[in-house]
Amino acid sequence: MLKDYFAVLSEKELAVIKILNTPEKIQKYIDNEIDYDPYREDRSVQEVLRDKKAECYNGALLAVACLLYHGFKSSIIELLPRNDEEHILCLY
Repeated sequence: MLKDYFAVLSEKELAVIKILNTPEKIQKYIDNEIDYDPYREDRSVQEVLRDKKAECYNGALLAVACLLYHGFKSSIIELLPRNDEEHILCLY
C-alpha cells in the first residue's frame, strides 16, 4: 500500500523524501524550507513539497511520510488544549 502512495510522487518529490532520512533532517527541512500557513489545512504531502507551505497538520503528514518511507514506525497525535489552539505532532 505504501509503495502505491510513493509511486505517485514525482522524481523531484521523491528525491526530497529520500534525503530526509532521519527525524533531525526532517525537522530541519520543515523549519528552514517550509513556510507556515495557518489558513490551509488540506494540503497533501505532494502539495507541501511543491508549495513549500504547511500548517502543523500538513507538516506532521510530511514527517510521517518521510519516516514511513525510510522504515520508521510513525503516527500522528492531536493535542487539544483547553485554552489554546490544537496542535498536531508526528511521533516515531
